[in-house]
Amino acid sequence: GILFQTNPVFWFLLVLIVLMPLTVFLVTRNFNKKLIEKQQIIDLEQSRINQVDEFARQLSQDNLEVDFKLTGENDSLGKSLLHLRDTLKLDYDNNLKIRKEEEQRNWITEGSAHFSEVLRNNMNDLEQLSFYVIKDLTKYVNAVQGGFYLLDNSDPYNRFFKLTAFFAYDRRKFADQKVKWGDGLIGTCAMEKKTIHLKH
Repeated sequence: GILFQTNPVFWFLLVLIVLMPLTVFLVTRNFNKKLIEKQQIIDLEQSRINQVDEFARQLSQDNLEVDFKLTGENDSLGKSLLHLRDTLKLDYDNNLKIRKEEEQRNWITEGSAHFSEVLRNNMNDLEQLSFYVIKDLTKYVNAVQGGFYLLDNSDPYNRFFKLTAFFAYDRRKFADQKVKWGDGLIGTCAMEKKTIHLKH
């Protein structure tokens, strides 16, 4: 005890010996905590970069249904990426619609030109004309079969449709068929002057 009373430096050394490890422990623990926090931030950022990269890759492969998870209300990058996806999707849908309309216009134009030529080449023979029209029309609309009926209204009280041409399964068929005005699909269609479109 005399040593500590005569020389206060020993007190200082004693305090230093006791406090130094404690100080080093506390500083090291604080440093490790900060290091772990920084590593977590780096890991989150890397995960975010991977998420953005995968989202962009999916968009580049025309996967416009891919989703992107927002990190919060203030995630401006995520919102921008989702807006980009929605814009690309809208453009794709518009282009698809325009392409379908263009294909339909071309289909109608080509069909009109073709059937005009069929009419021109067979104007003098009604039976031949009806056969070529129904044959080409059946093929053009990818139908299985088609028939061409002409209205016989020589007797106003007994009007009927006579089958003049019948084409089925890529072959010419012969059938002697008459349909009374107002009977069946053909007679009803003529009487109501409306198209009947059967799906089944």
